[in-house]
Amino acid sequence: GLFFSAVVLLGIGITGLYPALQSFTTNPTRLFALHARSVGSRILPSFLTTSQYMFAVVFTFCALIVHHQLTYIFDKDLGFDQRNALFVNPALNPTERYTQDLQNFRDKVLNESEITEALITSQLLDLPAFKDPSAGLMNLDGVVTEEGFVTFFKHKPLAGRDFLRNDRDDVVILTQHAAERFGYSVSDAIGRIIYVGSKKEPKEIIGVIENFRLNSFLKTENTEGNTGRGLVLIYSKPEKSNSNVLILKVGNDTEGAMAKVEKMYNEFFPGNAFSGFYFEDILRNPYNSERVLRSQISFFTFVAIGIACLGLLGMMSNKVVEKTREIGIRKALGAGSGNLANVLLRSAVQHLLIAVVAGLGIAYFLSLQYLERYSERISFNVFHFGIPVLLLAGILGATVSVLLVRAFHTNPVEALRQE
Repeated sequence: GLFFSAVVLLGIGITGLYPALQSFTTNPTRLFALHARSVGSRILPSFLTTSQYMFAVVFTFCALIVHHQLTYIFDKDLGFDQRNALFVNPALNPTERYTQDLQNFRDKVLNESEITEALITSQLLDLPAFKDPSAGLMNLDGVVTEEGFVTFFKHKPLAGRDFLRNDRDDVVILTQHAAERFGYSVSDAIGRIIYVGSKKEPKEIIGVIENFRLNSFLKTENTEGNTGRGLVLIYSKPEKSNSNVLILKVGNDTEGAMAKVEKMYNEFFPGNAFSGFYFEDILRNPYNSERVLRSQISFFTFVAIGIACLGLLGMMSNKVVEKTREIGIRKALGAGSGNLANVLLRSAVQHLLIAVVAGLGIAYFLSLQYLERYSERISFNVFHFGIPVLLLAGILGATVSVLLVRAFHTNPVEALRQE
């Protein structure tokens, strides 16, 4: 907020700098002259005009990069289907019948047309794991779940099998990254024994699934925060835990489904506040500041384009007044529209070219710094460089078209009468 406020104030100051200096340095009698023409150095107005175009290029380029990067992240395949997955957190004050009530709650929820699947599982655990009892400790992510976890989230099996109904208590499924951390290849991991938990309970690996990502793509100093620690799925029947969560697969009416689930939750667990969230929202939370940045840059892009239009309109209006006599002479000598356009647009095109070159260089550098924040990012392409150039060229053409048409249709005799 403070940075962008400073940018706004700086922009206002720069925009008003030239008119203020001209007012202070110009003889007061000239300000009342109706046909007075501007005189003096053109360096400052040329610099300010070019800066306006340059800022328009920079903001447009950066807005495209930020929007494209966030779209790339949000559309990226994370290795599992998290769409419309509604998490219902465990009750804060569970009773002795909590596990049974949770299963009854699941059965009733499944009768609703908006709910297609349901799964009882634990929250994400910080799981101590060992390759053998004497090996060093590895911390992995762990989930205690019933059968159906792999199919619910549409994980891709790489080897072995999924959990079965009433499966053994000593079986686990690993992600590929977790298997590699134990030193096993995908095929070699099946049938191996690992030890999990503080009690080092032995578990047999019965399956390996493709890696999936729960961490954001924003870089952290912690390598595990960028790559993930690997996941261990531990089979357990729902009645063995009173801290389980219920995960529901919802149809298209997500708001309606949330309201119905909350109403039924209050019937089964009175005295407990309903706490539910969609998995997509949790996965996007780390990017909230990035989305705010995208909105702010988009706003300043429109402001910069508006200022560039006004600056261009003012410059061309002044140019038409300055060149009125020259235009009249050229038209009287038979000059065509192309010749007149060259007289009026030559300096504007020069400013535009300088602004494009400088603006694209600055925007490229700033965009590189922004993209460095992500562990996976987009690549620059012609689209990112072409849109700002085409946009600025379009602004130039649209803004000056009316002034050019007026200049082309000016009576040469009337133009020559002006001093």
